[in-house]
Amino acid sequence: MNTFSNIGYTNYYLPKTKIKIEEIVSKIASSANEYDHIKESIQLRIGTEFIYKEKRENEYNIYKDLLTEYLNKKSIDANSIDYLFYTNTMEANEDIVYALHQEFKFVNANIMSIAQGCSGVLASIKVADALIKNNTAKNILILANSFLEDDRKRYLAPAIISDGLGIMEVTEKKGEFEIIDYCAFTNGSINENTFKTEGTPVRVIKNGSNLILKLLKNNNHGINDISRILPVNTNIEAYEYYSNFLNCEIGKIFLDNIPKGGHFGNVDAIRNITDTLNSNIYKKDDLIVLYAVSIGTQWSAILLKKT
Repeated sequence: MNTFSNIGYTNYYLPKTKIKIEEIVSKIASSANEYDHIKESIQLRIGTEFIYKEKRENEYNIYKDLLTEYLNKKSIDANSIDYLFYTNTMEANEDIVYALHQEFKFVNANIMSIAQGCSGVLASIKVADALIKNNTAKNILILANSFLEDDRKRYLAPAIISDGLGIMEVTEKKGEFEIIDYCAFTNGSINENTFKTEGTPVRVIKNGSNLILKLLKNNNHGINDISRILPVNTNIEAYEYYSNFLNCEIGKIFLDNIPKGGHFGNVDAIRNITDTLNSNIYKKDDLIVLYAVSIGTQWSAILLKKT
């Protein structure tokens, strides 16, 4: 069996079209008071002045550009890709990944759709890690996206949702991060219909914080051993509570992307890894935690080590 699997490559796409928050809120609010309340909540808790929007018809060409850049930068043969994982946040279009399979002649790649909402990338990393460590695969590509056709659905308190796409390579070869461990927790009683009654913010935050601490304890680490926590980009105020429950400085939690378009669903994980790598904030052997919550509800956390 392989001892290691690694995140070898990440990249993402931000749409060129930005829509002001006022325009989005005007489509959601049914009264002037509600408009003011939602707008103020977004300003105070999220801080973004806009969301990104992309036409769904452009999905294929955007992925095509991302995959072309990946293959060129990595100088990798398409035949060496064993799996294509397609994970969507809201509205799926699985035909896209089959068309890309044909376009790039990924002749040895099997296709798998992983529907896990905002935790989809983390779930995909876990499956990829297991396949590689079991010698069933060597190179796996994760294709993630966040699309919403109906702007009225973009405000899912406490988050505002943007469109975006991203790709990630998980490989047996040395990469940017070694995948150490994965931990998850599911509570099926908390869903979109029961969130206000069953899933109070404090309960969601406590569950997530406990999961992160469990992940660290399982690997003989404490919160002080962690360089950064990279969470989904939902709400700055919520992560102030996370920092209290985790007993860590708020600066340990990467929040820079929240005011830059808000929440990109499962693409957040790819965006945050890419941006922190490009900022050169890590040194060799630094430990980071990827963290995500998807309403349903699933909490997921992954421990990574910088190579």
